[in-house]
Amino acid sequence: MRYAPAATLLLCMSLMAADHRGVVRSQGLPIPGATVTATQAGRKVVTTTDEAGAYHFRDLSEGVWKIEVEMVGFLTAEREFTVVD
Repeated sequence: MRYAPAATLLLCMSLMAADHRGVVRSQGLPIPGATVTATQAGRKVVTTTDEAGAYHFRDLSEGVWKIEVEMVGFLTAEREFTVVD
């Protein structure tokens, strides 16, 4: 049985207009290959973190988005962020 680390995935986020970038880390180390999903009012956008744990969503519409990060062996992390122009 695998146990999730005590610290869940940490989302480090920054907003730039309609773009959203972030880095997924656990205990300060990047998590490559994590699935990152952003949803808003039925729209869903999915990407995967690169070798540095970074992800990038382009052309997100204004408003509140829910972001979810999933990776085998870790607890799922959820956050909300707002995109403004």
